[in-house]
Amino acid sequence: MSPADPPVPRTDHHDRVDAMLDRGDSFVRVENLISKADLPNDERVALWRYARTRSNRREGESSQRRSSMVARAVAARRHIFRGKSST
Repeated sequence: MSPADPPVPRTDHHDRVDAMLDRGDSFVRVENLISKADLPNDERVALWRYARTRSNRREGESSQRRSSMVARAVAARRHIFRGKSST
């Protein structure tokens, strides 16, 4: 999109995609919804890109949370073992 292009208006399809992703539905289900949407092809492609970006962001955030949880667990375990060795 060039700077002169107007922004694409948000649609009910965006809301449905958001709801599905927030609920944790698989991306395959989201793709099925998009493929059946009554939209011109260019809007369908734009909606797919939106969904893919949201999905990737969600997966990245989930991965960061898991990494953080593992790091905290490792730190806690080290703290526990350090306490046992000094007694």
